[in-house]
Amino acid sequence: MNGDTMIDLDTVQLTYYPAKILTLRARDVEVFDDNLREFVDMMYDIMLEHSGVGLAAPQANVGLRLFLVSLDGTRENTTVFINPKL
Repeated sequence: MNGDTMIDLDTVQLTYYPAKILTLRARDVEVFDDNLREFVDMMYDIMLEHSGVGLAAPQANVGLRLFLVSLDGTRENTTVFINPKL
């Protein structure tokens, strides 16, 4: 993702296998802006709406290296991981 690429927030939704996005290598996040913040906010909503404790960007139909986790399923205790490396 480069500075000219924005996340299309209209396509953000919970994505299910065999969606192609789930089989592709995710790209590094390079731009930290309001568009990314809004996307992460939408990810929170999707995760909580589906009673989840975690969600990766490809599961929200966006091919970026980003995921969030909330061990107790609350927004307040959610941690966002951007470009994680093991």
